[in-house]
Amino acid sequence: MNASADGTPEHLHPPAPPWRIGLTGADNDLQDLVTQHSTVQTRVVHFQGKYFLEANGLNELFDPQQVYEKAHGILHIICGLAKVRRYSALPVTAVSVSWTDGKNNWLGLMPFPSVRYRAVPGNRYLEGANISEQILVLAQTNEVARLNLIDFLGEWDFSRLRRITRNIMVDLGGGNVKRGAKEVVRLGWATEAECARFDESSNFGNKTFFGAHSKFELTPGQNHNPLSLVTASEFVRQLLARWLTSKITPSG
Repeated sequence: MNASADGTPEHLHPPAPPWRIGLTGADNDLQDLVTQHSTVQTRVVHFQGKYFLEANGLNELFDPQQVYEKAHGILHIICGLAKVRRYSALPVTAVSVSWTDGKNNWLGLMPFPSVRYRAVPGNRYLEGANISEQILVLAQTNEVARLNLIDFLGEWDFSRLRRITRNIMVDLGGGNVKRGAKEVVRLGWATEAECARFDESSNFGNKTFFGAHSKFELTPGQNHNPLSLVTASEFVRQLLARWLTSKITPSG
């Protein structure tokens, strides 16, 4: 009996596509996707104990990064559908891109060990003697500090980042966000242009990630150069560090 490159008898599945996206997640969620998405156009398949996304819409692409980005969008839709069907459904994640020579011979694999954050800024903040202990004490009595630190630990998205910055603005502005934004600029923590770009990005997102508001609210000229999620998170990380430092520094 002839077998394909992945060891599965050829009569059990069609020829391998040019691209295949490796998936990880809970078994019941992956099995559900196999059952629900088995059409010719877009399918989730199970080979040798592993799960993969295949889609005809990926076949004409030539770069693994482009393949991943398009597959990531498809996967979000699929997982959104699963959540509508089953409230208990958890997201399934893309972990690799593999490709063939068009003749069922697998040539390479590009893993994505950190799918959402492949670029990690190297700047370090909050360094100094006893600074962490001081901020811990602060967070035990200051609800804004406590909530911001807990919130920043979660998986980043534009809505989460926007929420953290608005907490800071409300605190700086005595309850008024606009006053707080002006104070950020006055203190030199960020420029007005940087704040404006972050606001538009967090409100309306970019081509990959949703913002806090509907992109259909955009007016012409708005959000024409959005931040990446990593860059936006670095803006918030620096702002949060400076704000926390000001809360434990008497001259603040």
